[in-house]
Amino acid sequence: MTWRKGIAIFSLFSLFILPTLYKRIAIYFQEQQGITVMMYALKGNGEIDWDQPNPLCQWDDPSTPQNEADTRYGCTEFDSGRYPPEQVRPYPYPTNPAQVEIEGDYLLDVVPREMEPSYHPLALRAQAIASRTYAYCAIRANEGGEDYWGNCRREINNSNQFQVFIPYYFDRLSSAYQQAVQEAVNETEGLYLIYAPEPGKGPIFAEFSADAYLRTASGDYGYLRSVENPISYAPAITGIISETNAHQRGMSQNGASRWGFGNSGRYGTGEPWPIRWEDYRQILVHYYTGVHLVDNQGNTLTPSDRWNLLNHTVPTTVTAGSVFTPSLMLQNTSTWEWWEEAIVLGYQWTASGASPLPEGVSSRTRAPRWRSTNPFASCYRASGSLVKASWAVTSSPSGWHRAASVHVKTLCATRCSPGHHISIPLLGSLPSLRYHYASERGLTPNLIAKE
Repeated sequence: MTWRKGIAIFSLFSLFILPTLYKRIAIYFQEQQGITVMMYALKGNGEIDWDQPNPLCQWDDPSTPQNEADTRYGCTEFDSGRYPPEQVRPYPYPTNPAQVEIEGDYLLDVVPREMEPSYHPLALRAQAIASRTYAYCAIRANEGGEDYWGNCRREINNSNQFQVFIPYYFDRLSSAYQQAVQEAVNETEGLYLIYAPEPGKGPIFAEFSADAYLRTASGDYGYLRSVENPISYAPAITGIISETNAHQRGMSQNGASRWGFGNSGRYGTGEPWPIRWEDYRQILVHYYTGVHLVDNQGNTLTPSDRWNLLNHTVPTTVTAGSVFTPSLMLQNTSTWEWWEEAIVLGYQWTASGASPLPEGVSSRTRAPRWRSTNPFASCYRASGSLVKASWAVTSSPSGWHRAASVHVKTLCATRCSPGHHISIPLLGSLPSLRYHYASERGLTPNLIAKE
């Protein structure tokens, strides 16, 4: 018989369930079909080429027989400076500023230019949402209303002052990369981020940069808090930050890919990390504090209750009968502050193949009720800065008996604000079996035991 021991952390109401529509907000950003972009000739790094006498992209005059459309880099990806004449594609829009469709044109060129399409698919989806949110925020701010995020009021252009947008960039990608980008944009169509405490301001100022070493930097708004980024620990990251001038605010693009791969390398080729995320919303709520993901119909696609497991030290193998001290590092990614006794940590035995959720646990289940329905389940509330709890001896269907004690110490005293993390050391005595570690869904550590 095979049994699995799992560690799970439950808030009072809910965890992430992807298809669920959690609520409808009263104020939402109407669907945007297009974006107006001022187009410039660019340098290779995405900066406007001010060395040009006139850096503005020129469009074709339809009244003349020749094609005057610009062929400089930035006005087109297939420019005359790098491609032979038969491969050059002139500037495609009839005006400047250009009117560009967001989903079927703009984002297809922006996403792979801002993030390498070889990155993890979850990271590409997070990038599509961040880029769409960034564009929506500027559109709203430039409309001249009074309720918007002030930093969004800026010229929407095709340079790295905004988001790098080069016509035909998507077309130069391999078919595999085109598919990866197309899926990222299509599967997140119309989705964007708002700040839960101030939904009326609409799409957030969704800053992002190439990388962030160990933790992100604070920005100008509550959703741009500095958060722990432990998966990005390699010393070489400091060189990436210097080379790319990464401001480290908001989403770390390389970090997003690392979380998707569960690996210290952005391409999944570094050292394995104990945690692997399987939902792009985990990436977004990690880097943007207190946000909701919404669609253009006003539906909220994220619960207010949520958490991310950032790290744990459960060993790969544990000698039978030994005492071990693993720890968990988790982040409050909720839209509310965890107050005293608000969060429950559960620790249970579950039969192999069975649901890790203990029977009888509902959206408002309190810790003491867990014991009555699962002979292997026991839990307690994380109350105050230090909580101690003991487990009674329980028996399994196969006759095993065990007893354990657990100590929890939070680093947030009695409260933990959104974006902050908690490190929880655990002490437990194992029964006389040998355990092997496995990661189920990349969300919680699990131990696999066999007779």
